[in-house]
Amino acid sequence: MSDIEKITAALGEHYENYVVIAADGKHSAKLAYNDYFAAKGLLDVAKKTVDDSLGTGISRFEFDFGHPDND
Repeated sequence: MSDIEKITAALGEHYENYVVIAADGKHSAKLAYNDYFAAKGLLDVAKKTVDDSLGTGISRFEFDFGHPDND
């Protein structure tokens, strides 16, 4: 089991929804979430929180992780 699978398993036991973004290289990251629509909302809240904390320097930054997979 990979580290990200261990983390998502633990989060799934304690939280209704989650998003995990982990850097796996200098310019890349892995993304894991349990519900596509909840993840979109969580990432929107996270972006607003970061914007409020750091100012508007990253206001053009957007999260885009494609369409949900049909598992």
